[in-house]
Amino acid sequence: MRYTRSILFLTAFAVLLLIPTIVFAQSWSNAATAGLTTVNWFLEENTYTFTLTNNSGFIGDSSPGYDLLVWSLQPFQIPKPTSWTAPDGWEWKSSGGNQAFNAPSNRKYYSPPAVAPGESMVFTYTFDPAAPFVNTNGSQPEGIAFLAHVGAVESAGSENNGITEWTPKEVEGLGASWYDESVVINTNDTTPTVPEPSGTLVLAFGSVWIITCLARSRGRLLTSPSP
Repeated sequence: MRYTRSILFLTAFAVLLLIPTIVFAQSWSNAATAGLTTVNWFLEENTYTFTLTNNSGFIGDSSPGYDLLVWSLQPFQIPKPTSWTAPDGWEWKSSGGNQAFNAPSNRKYYSPPAVAPGESMVFTYTFDPAAPFVNTNGSQPEGIAFLAHVGAVESAGSENNGITEWTPKEVEGLGASWYDESVVINTNDTTPTVPEPSGTLVLAFGSVWIITCLARSRGRLLTSPSP
């Protein structure tokens, strides 16, 4: 009896240890890789535009030996949405206490709806500035950030009516799928900065201008007719 109680206690303790992992499966600290995806965001009034790009499939990408599909996008450090738009099949919904844009779970290895290697998809996200932030479970990044749920694939299979089926692949140390910390680019900050000319450059142009004026004046004096 004592042995049975010990087994039950250890089992319950193990389950308790697993609960945070289950609840916060998509918390910020759960990212396994970084830079396999990119999110360009643009803010106009109270609406974000997110462009999610799958960086695999490009020459020199950081995932040699396999490509990726992307089937979820989870933002951090932004207010909860009041409305949104997404590509066909994608929805904004809750999962495990967190909220994200998600492709249909039964179509994860088909593109579309999954984001294929080298491809991009666009989402819009309208919010109330007074609303609380979304996805506050677990640790948090310092600024606007995103996790993308990705899955490794070996190769594209058959294509039917513009839809491609992919073969899943296990990656050592990562498994078949994981969360990637996206590279974030704020496209509101794209105004080019024109450097001011240095003092030396201004002096050089000024000197050239003075010399040119003197040369022209001297030329006029030399070619003037004698009285």
